[in-house]
Amino acid sequence: MIGLAVGGDGIVRLHLEAPMEEADEERYLAALERIGTLAGPFAMLVEIDGYRHLSRAGELRQAAWAKVTRQHLNRACRALAIVRAEPNPRTQASFGRFWSFPVHVTADPTEARAFLARHLAGAA
Repeated sequence: MIGLAVGGDGIVRLHLEAPMEEADEERYLAALERIGTLAGPFAMLVEIDGYRHLSRAGELRQAAWAKVTRQHLNRACRALAIVRAEPNPRTQASFGRFWSFPVHVTADPTEARAFLARHLAGAA
Protein backbone atom coordinates (compact mmCIF):
# COMPACT_ATOMS: atom_id res chain seq x y z
CA MET A 1 0.00 0.00 0.00
CA ILE A 2 1.22 3.50 -0.85
CA GLY A 3 1.38 5.86 2.10
CA LEU A 4 2.36 9.44 2.82
CA ALA A 5 3.65 10.62 6.17
CA VAL A 6 4.41 14.25 6.97
CA GLY A 7 6.79 14.19 9.92
CA GLY A 8 7.36 16.83 12.52
CA ASP A 9 11.04 16.72 11.56
CA GLY A 10 10.26 18.28 8.17
CA ILE A 11 10.63 15.03 6.25
CA VAL A 12 7.77 14.02 3.98
CA ARG A 13 7.89 10.26 3.41
CA LEU A 14 6.24 8.64 0.40
CA HIS A 15 6.47 4.90 0.94
CA LEU A 16 5.26 1.49 -0.18
CA GLU A 17 4.21 -1.16 2.29
CA ALA A 18 3.38 -4.69 1.17
CA PRO A 19 1.07 -5.84 -0.11
CA MET A 20 0.42 -3.63 -3.10
CA GLU A 21 -3.25 -2.92 -3.64
CA GLU A 22 -5.49 -2.04 -6.57
CA ALA A 23 -6.00 1.48 -5.21
CA ASP A 24 -2.26 2.24 -4.96
CA GLU A 25 -2.08 4.23 -8.19
CA GLU A 26 -4.80 6.58 -6.95
CA ARG A 27 -3.14 6.76 -3.51
CA TYR A 28 0.18 7.62 -5.16
CA LEU A 29 -1.36 10.37 -7.27
CA ALA A 30 -3.30 11.73 -4.28
CA ALA A 31 -0.04 11.78 -2.29
CA LEU A 32 1.61 13.81 -5.06
CA GLU A 33 -1.29 16.27 -4.97
CA ARG A 34 -0.84 16.70 -1.22
CA ILE A 35 2.93 17.12 -1.55
CA GLY A 36 2.32 19.80 -4.16
CA THR A 37 0.40 21.90 -1.62
CA LEU A 38 2.80 21.64 1.32
CA ALA A 39 4.39 24.80 2.61
CA GLY A 40 8.11 24.60 3.09
CA PRO A 41 10.66 24.06 4.06
CA PHE A 42 10.50 20.28 3.88
CA ALA A 43 12.48 17.42 2.39
CA MET A 44 11.15 14.31 0.64
CA LEU A 45 12.04 10.71 1.31
CA VAL A 46 10.74 8.36 -1.38
CA GLU A 47 10.73 4.65 -0.56
CA ILE A 48 8.55 3.05 -3.23
CA ASP A 49 11.06 0.60 -4.69
CA GLY A 50 9.17 -2.28 -6.28
CA TYR A 51 6.05 -0.26 -7.06
CA ARG A 52 4.52 -1.35 -10.32
CA HIS A 53 4.44 1.10 -13.18
CA LEU A 54 1.66 3.63 -13.55
CA SER A 55 -1.05 3.25 -16.16
CA ARG A 56 -0.81 5.59 -19.16
CA ALA A 57 -3.45 7.83 -17.57
CA GLY A 58 -1.47 7.80 -14.31
CA GLU A 59 1.72 8.77 -16.14
CA LEU A 60 -0.08 11.70 -17.75
CA ARG A 61 -1.45 12.85 -14.39
CA GLN A 62 2.01 12.55 -12.81
CA ALA A 63 3.58 14.59 -15.62
CA ALA A 64 0.88 17.27 -15.34
CA TRP A 65 1.40 17.40 -11.57
CA ALA A 66 5.16 17.85 -11.99
CA LYS A 67 4.67 20.66 -14.48
CA VAL A 68 2.11 22.50 -12.31
CA THR A 69 3.99 22.11 -9.01
CA ARG A 70 7.58 22.48 -10.23
CA GLN A 71 8.09 26.13 -9.23
CA HIS A 72 6.40 25.69 -5.86
CA LEU A 73 8.40 22.58 -4.99
CA ASN A 74 11.66 24.17 -6.11
CA ARG A 75 10.96 26.91 -3.51
CA ALA A 76 9.53 24.71 -0.72
CA CYS A 77 11.53 21.48 -0.92
CA ARG A 78 15.13 21.44 0.31
CA ALA A 79 16.14 17.96 -0.89
CA LEU A 80 14.90 14.64 -2.24
CA ALA A 81 16.26 11.24 -1.25
CA ILE A 82 15.15 8.16 -3.16
CA VAL A 83 15.79 4.75 -1.59
CA ARG A 84 16.13 1.87 -4.03
CA ALA A 85 17.57 -1.61 -3.62
CA GLU A 86 19.74 -1.00 -6.68
CA PRO A 87 20.46 2.74 -7.02
CA ASN A 88 20.93 3.91 -10.57
CA PRO A 89 22.95 7.06 -11.35
CA ARG A 90 20.53 7.78 -14.22
CA THR A 91 17.69 8.18 -11.71
CA GLN A 92 19.65 10.79 -9.78
CA ALA A 93 20.64 12.61 -12.98
CA SER A 94 17.08 12.61 -14.32
CA PHE A 95 15.49 13.97 -11.12
CA GLY A 96 18.41 16.35 -10.64
CA ARG A 97 17.83 17.92 -14.05
CA PHE A 98 14.14 18.49 -13.38
CA TRP A 99 14.26 19.82 -9.79
CA SER A 100 16.54 22.60 -8.56
CA PHE A 101 16.96 21.07 -5.07
CA PRO A 102 19.60 18.39 -4.31
CA VAL A 103 18.70 14.79 -5.17
CA HIS A 104 20.33 11.68 -3.74
CA VAL A 105 19.62 8.05 -4.67
CA THR A 106 20.82 5.36 -2.28
CA ALA A 107 20.08 1.86 -1.03
CA ASP A 108 20.57 2.95 2.59
CA PRO A 109 17.56 4.55 4.35
CA THR A 110 19.79 5.86 7.17
CA GLU A 111 22.04 7.59 4.65
CA ALA A 112 18.97 9.03 2.92
CA ARG A 113 17.63 10.51 6.17
CA ALA A 114 21.06 11.97 7.04
CA PHE A 115 21.22 13.60 3.59
CA LEU A 116 17.78 15.15 4.12
CA ALA A 117 18.57 16.30 7.65
CA ARG A 118 21.71 18.11 6.43
CA HIS A 119 19.69 20.04 3.86
CA LEU A 120 16.88 20.82 6.27
CA ALA A 121 19.36 22.09 8.87
CA GLY A 122 20.35 24.92 6.53
CA ALA A 123 16.73 25.86 5.74
CA ALA A 124 15.52 28.31 8.31
